[in-house]
Amino acid sequence: AFETAAATFVAFVIGYSVIAWLMKFVQTKSFMPFVIYRIALGIFVIGMLLTGNISS
Repeated sequence: AFETAAATFVAFVIGYSVIAWLMKFVQTKSFMPFVIYRIALGIFVIGMLLTGNISS
C-alpha cells in the first residue's frame, strides 16, 4: 500500500510540474513546435501501419 501511495504522489508532483511548465511555455512562446511534433508523429504512425511494421 505504501508503494502505491508513494507512486501516486510522485506521479502527481511530476504531472503538476509538467502542466505548470507547459502552461507557462504556451503563454510566452508559440504552440507550433507541439503542432509540428504531433503531425510528424501521426505521419510516422500511419506509415508504420501501412507498411505492416505495427498493427492496430
